[in-house]
Amino acid sequence: MKRRRLGQHTLHDESLITRIAEYALLSKQKTVFEIGTGKGNLTRKLCASAKKVVSCELDRELHRRSKETLMGFENLELVCDDAFNLRLDYDILVSNLPYSRSSKFLDWLLGEDFERAVVMVQEEFADKLLAESGGRNYRAITAVAQAFFDIVVLENVLPDRFTPQPKVVSKLIMLEPRADRPSTTIVKPIKTLFSFRGRRLSTALSTIAKRRGIDRTELQKGISTTLLPRRIEKLEVDQLVKVAEITQSGRGR
Repeated sequence: MKRRRLGQHTLHDESLITRIAEYALLSKQKTVFEIGTGKGNLTRKLCASAKKVVSCELDRELHRRSKETLMGFENLELVCDDAFNLRLDYDILVSNLPYSRSSKFLDWLLGEDFERAVVMVQEEFADKLLAESGGRNYRAITAVAQAFFDIVVLENVLPDRFTPQPKVVSKLIMLEPRADRPSTTIVKPIKTLFSFRGRRLSTALSTIAKRRGIDRTELQKGISTTLLPRRIEKLEVDQLVKVAEITQSGRGR
């Protein structure tokens, strides 16, 4: 079944579905974008409280069924497409996200304009987003996520809340864009830096400078010398952002 191949599990816990809608802080002035209509269990709750709901479903059969079961909601627009291909105007994002698409979701979210996102993700993915520097889950995706969003865990969700039951615990999280978020141009440099995980920043910069055919001291201008001996995974998010901004600022091009 395509839905299961995508790593999607249908949420059937009515009390949790109600809380998700409440966490989203909906109102009749807000437009909601839902990724994954599924069987429409959450969609109904969103329609009851929002001005408009645009619900996107990739699975054609589920989309067809939702058109039949949700046809009574005048404030609902159903779309059969890959949500990450769409560009919509909306205020709030809500999704029971397919686990297989979590990383792509974050990359896509960086370019979106919204107030908040309430999203169900796999526990392992949430732990990476919220990891602290030096921890085993601290990755490039951690630094990128925390640079762009304030992230909080709303609830831990056990497998028996879904059909079919996943083999892992899920987490319901909220992401809100930070007012001081950097340019998306720092994403690629941060990923490059983390390709040197386990090595010192000075070593990483030397290699990057060599690849660009420039002098290392030129690339290091503006970077505190106290950071150079530190390993990549020991750098704080703001420090990584600063280094990324400097290394992609045009030097060596």
